[in-house]
Amino acid sequence: MCDPAFRREQQVRIKSEAVWVTFMEMRGLLNTAGVAREYFNRSPAWFTQRINGNMVFGKPASFKPEEYQRLSEALRDIAKRLERHADEIDSAAMETGDE
Repeated sequence: MCDPAFRREQQVRIKSEAVWVTFMEMRGLLNTAGVAREYFNRSPAWFTQRINGNMVFGKPASFKPEEYQRLSEALRDIAKRLERHADEIDSAAMETGDE
């Protein structure tokens, strides 16, 4: 039986696998349709085909090198945005009243 941590370590060494692992681990937290539209101006289907390596016109779909870079930048942007939102929540006052 394969050790999951070892398997993950091997997968994240290859860009296409690292992307797949990211979206599998963040499933339900990262909206692939939103990432596709906001950061790539593409359809959710286009994005998902590349994550999963689906066959498109007889060959596996994949990201181009510049698209991998754009995806990395998109994830960093999302992380910064989440950090800003968390900071805003931390610094916001508690509501007053009897709710």
